[in-house]
Amino acid sequence: MRAAGWAVLALLLCCRGVQAQSSDAIRLELDDCEEVPGTTVHELVVLEVAPRRVLELGSTEPAATRAELTCEGGVAAIVVEEAGRSAPLRLEVLLSDLARSARPRALALAVAELIATSRLQRQPPVAAVVEPGETSNETLVLSEPTRSGAALWLAAGAARVAEPSMLGPTASLGVLGYWGALAISADLRVERAQRTQSVADLGLVAGSLALAPAWRLHASSADLLIGAGARVGFASLRGESRDPGLAGQSVTGLWFGPSAQVAVHVRLARRWALRVGVEAAYLTRTVRGVGANREPVLELRGLSLAALLGVSWDISSD
Repeated sequence: MRAAGWAVLALLLCCRGVQAQSSDAIRLELDDCEEVPGTTVHELVVLEVAPRRVLELGSTEPAATRAELTCEGGVAAIVVEEAGRSAPLRLEVLLSDLARSARPRALALAVAELIATSRLQRQPPVAAVVEPGETSNETLVLSEPTRSGAALWLAAGAARVAEPSMLGPTASLGVLGYWGALAISADLRVERAQRTQSVADLGLVAGSLALAPAWRLHASSADLLIGAGARVGFASLRGESRDPGLAGQSVTGLWFGPSAQVAVHVRLARRWALRVGVEAAYLTRTVRGVGANREPVLELRGLSLAALLGVSWDISSD
C-alpha cells in the first residue's frame, strides 16, 4: 500500500510538471521572409528563448505564447499573443535596413525580444506607436536612422518657364546619397517649350544641372526629402517671325539661380520606389531674346516651376 501511495504521488508530480511545462510553452508560426527561411529563424529563436520550451512545428499542444512572423513588401511583421494579455504586441522590421547576412539572426532576436516584452506584462514598450483608430494593439516600428545608401532616379513631367509663360515637357535623371537624416541630390534636367504669338513663333530648349543638400524623413514605406540648392543651365531661345521681311535668329546663354525641392519616394519593392517631386527655381542670371526694336520678345528669367513623376532604384549594397 505504501509503495502504491508513493507511485500515485510521483505520477501526480509528473503530471503537474508536464502541465506547467505546457502552459509555459511557446508556439512559433514563422513564414519565410524573402531569402530568409522560416525554419532558420525558428531554430535561432529556440536558442534565444531557452530554457523556455518551444513546441515542435505542427504540434497541437496548448501554449501560453504564440509568435507569428509574416513578410510582405520588404517589411517583416511580428505578432506575439500571450495568455493573460488583452492585446497582442506587434513589431515591424524594415528588411532593407538590415544587411542580408544579418537578417536571420536579427529577425530571431526581434521575435525573442517581443516574446520577453510580452511576458513582462508591464507598461507598453518604450517607443511604442499606436496606429490611428486602434486602441487595443501596440505597434513598434524598427528602423536605423543612421543607415547610409544611394539611389538613382528617372522622371518626366512638365515645367513652366520663361516670360511670356511657356509650359512644356521635361525629363530628369538624378542621383541621391543619404546618411541617416541627411542627404544630397544631383540631377540633370532637360526641357523644351514653344509658344505661338501674333508676331512670331517662339521656342526654347534648356538643359541644367542642380545640386541640393536635403533633409530626409524616413518611414517604413516612404521617404520624404526636403532640399535647397542651386540650378545652373544653358538655354537656346528661338524666334521665327511671321513677317516675311524679318528673319528670326537663335540666342544662347548661361543661366542660374537658387532652387528648392520636395520629393517623396514611395517604396514599391525592396529596391524600387515611386518618385514624386516638385521644384521651384528663381533665375538670377537670365537669357533674353529681343525683337527688331530691341524690345524683349522671349526671356528665360524669374520663377521656374517643375513637377515630375518617375521611379527610383536603390543601388545601396546590402
